[in-house]
Amino acid sequence: MFLNWLTRGVTVVGGVIAVLFGWPITQAAWQAQRADGTLYALRTQKRVDVGEATRSLEALSRAIVFDPVSGRYLVRSELLGTAAFTPTLMLEPAQRTDWMRRARLDLFSGLANAPARGIDWLRLAALEQQL
Repeated sequence: MFLNWLTRGVTVVGGVIAVLFGWPITQAAWQAQRADGTLYALRTQKRVDVGEATRSLEALSRAIVFDPVSGRYLVRSELLGTAAFTPTLMLEPAQRTDWMRRARLDLFSGLANAPARGIDWLRLAALEQQL
């Protein structure tokens, strides 16, 4: 009888610990998922407006606050860089340059912890050349 209750107690404590440690990761994934549609639209050259791109950037920034891993920085840099290079987005030149600089900083942050990402090194080279 005692062993049964002890097992249940340990299981509950383990579940609470798993929820506490997993909650930021879950929140970050939920926030980052909000930007997936915009990123896909930019990759496939579909029409995206500035408001949609800005909302996606805000969602990715919240995801980075919850779980600052290199993959999130690289995704945000891809969104920033692709949006900055898209001529149909109708960005002001100052905002376009700011987004390129932010993408460059995110690439530095992301590539520092995940250096084996060849496409991101190419993206960094393109941003450096454009800036």
